[in-house]
Amino acid sequence: MSGVLRLSNNVTGRSTIVASANTDQTFTLPSIGGTLLTGGSSLEVIFPPGTEALPGLHVQGDVDTGLYAPAANSLGISTAGSQRLIIDASGRVGIGNSTMYQYLEVGFTDDNATFQGTGAFGDWGAGSRGILLENKSSTTGSKVLAQFRNTANDWFAGTAHNGTNTDFILQRENFDPTLIVSAEGRLLMGTPSDITGSTNYILQAATTGGGSIALARNDGTVGVNESMGRITFYGNDGGTYEAVGQIDCQADDPHAAGDKPGRLVFSTTADGASAVTERMRLDSSGSLLIGSTQNQIVGRGSIGGRLQVSADDNEAAITIKRATAGAFGSYLGLGKARGTLASPSIVLDGDELGTISFGAYDGTDYASFAAQITAIVDGLTGENNTPGKLHIYTTPAGGSQSLARMQIDARGQFIAISDGTGSVDNMLSTLGASSSSTKLLSCRRNATSENFGSGTEVCVIRRNGDLDNTNNSYGALSDIKLKENIVDAGSQWEDLKAIRFRKYNYKKETRNDTLTQLGVIAQELELVSPGLVTTTPDLDENDVDLGTTTKSVKYSVLTLKALVALQEAMTRIEALETEVSSLRAK
Repeated sequence: MSGVLRLSNNVTGRSTIVASANTDQTFTLPSIGGTLLTGGSSLEVIFPPGTEALPGLHVQGDVDTGLYAPAANSLGISTAGSQRLIIDASGRVGIGNSTMYQYLEVGFTDDNATFQGTGAFGDWGAGSRGILLENKSSTTGSKVLAQFRNTANDWFAGTAHNGTNTDFILQRENFDPTLIVSAEGRLLMGTPSDITGSTNYILQAATTGGGSIALARNDGTVGVNESMGRITFYGNDGGTYEAVGQIDCQADDPHAAGDKPGRLVFSTTADGASAVTERMRLDSSGSLLIGSTQNQIVGRGSIGGRLQVSADDNEAAITIKRATAGAFGSYLGLGKARGTLASPSIVLDGDELGTISFGAYDGTDYASFAAQITAIVDGLTGENNTPGKLHIYTTPAGGSQSLARMQIDARGQFIAISDGTGSVDNMLSTLGASSSSTKLLSCRRNATSENFGSGTEVCVIRRNGDLDNTNNSYGALSDIKLKENIVDAGSQWEDLKAIRFRKYNYKKETRNDTLTQLGVIAQELELVSPGLVTTTPDLDENDVDLGTTTKSVKYSVLTLKALVALQEAMTRIEALETEVSSLRAK
C-alpha cells in the first residue's frame, strides 16, 4: 500500500507522509498532530476533535470547512465555520439541528421564512428551507415519492404529473390515492380527479358508500346548547372576512352515554349586518322551527307541530306557489292512515283526516285554540271510496273548549249550529252591494259537480231583502202530529180595522232602496197587536250594545190575521146575501 497524506496541525506548518511499504508504519506528527498507521489491509487516520469553527480534519487551504467531533461517538461537518450536518451516537442525522429525535431531521435557526419567487403566494425558491425530491420527467403519471413502511403496509407521499401540472398525493400501497392536493389547490379525498368540473369546490370526498365528513366534540361533559361542530361561511369584499352564514350542530339537552340529543341551527347575516342571526333549527324531536328557538304547542292541546313558523312581523306566513302550463294550482295535503307509515292500514268512519287549528296566546301558552277546521271520514271506506265531511269549530266567549258550529257532510248538506247565547243569534249573515239585483243567496238544482254556476236557479234572496222563487210557494211545517192545544182563532176584525197601513220610503242613510213602499209602522202596530212586533237591541260589529233598539214586524202573521178577518167578512157577506135574497123573495 502506498500513498501521500498531508496533515495540518491547524496552527502552523504541515506534515507530509509517504507510505510505500507493505508493513505497518507509525509516523509521529507535530505537537497538535495525529497518527497514521499503514500496512496490511487497514488504514487508520487519527485527528483531533476540533470545533465547529475549526474542524479537526479540514480541506486544504480552508481551515473552517471539514470534519469535527462535537461529542463522543458523534461526527459533524462544518462549512464556513458553521455546523451543517451531525450524526449522533444513535445514528440519527441532523441537518441544521444538533439534537435529534428522529433518524433524519432538518432544522434551521435563522428564522428565515421568506420565499424567493413570484406569484400571489410566492413559489418556493432559493430562500426556502427543506428537502428537495425532484422529478424531471414530464411523462403523465410519473411520480416522485417518499416511502413510509411498517410491518403492515407501505404509505407513499409525493407528487404525480397529471399531464399539465403536478398533484400532491398521499397513497397507501396497492390502493387508490387516499388524498390528493391538485395543482389547482383542490383537496380530493377518495377520488383521483375532480368530480365537479368547477374550481370552486376545493374540498371533495368520494367513497363507494357516499362521501361523508365527520365533525365531533371530544369532551367529557356536554351541556345543552354546546356546539358539536360548525360550518361558517365568510365573505371578504371589503378587505375583512365577515360571516355570511353558518350551520351549527348543538346539544339539544345534556348528553350522557347512549343519550345524545342534537339539533341543527341555520343562521344567516341580515342586510346591513356583519354577524349571523339564527333563522331556522331542526331540533332533536324532528321539528323544524323557523324564527323560533322553542318547540311550542299551538292550538291542539298537547301536540307540537313538525313545522313551526314564527315572526314578530307580517312575515309569519307560509307561501306556496306554482307556475306551470296546466290548470292546476298549488297544493297543501293533509293525510291520515291507521297502522304505521311503513305499513299503513285503511281509515275508519269517524277518523279525523287533518285539522287546521288557530291558537291564541292566553298569557301562558298557545295551547288553547280559538277555532279549527277538521276533515273527518263520513261513512264506510274502501279502495277509491273515501267519503268525508268538514267540521268548523269556534270557542265561545269565556270558554276554553271549541264547539262544532258548521258541518258540510259527504252529500254536500250544510248544517250550522249556534249555542243561542247573546242577544242576537245570527245563524247566517250575508253581505253584498247596494243594488237590489245583487244576489245574496242563489239556490240551484241539477247543478254539475264543481261547477257552481250551473243548474237551474229556483230561489234567490236579493240584497234588498226580496225573496224570489220559481213557484211563488212559501210554507211552514203544519202537520197535526207536531201541534197541540188546537182551537179556532178569535175574531181579528177589530184588530185589522185598527191597523194603519202607510206609504213610505227608507231614509237614504239606511242604504236601503228608497222606492215608495206600502206597509205598517212598528210602533203604531204595537199599540194594536204587540205580538206582531219584535224588538232587538242594536249592536256594533263586535256585538257591543249601542243602547238603542230596532223594531220589526211579523208580516206573515199579519197576513194570517187579515185572512181570519177576510173569513169573518165572507161570513158576514154570505149572511147579508141570504138576507137580501129573502127580502127579494117577499
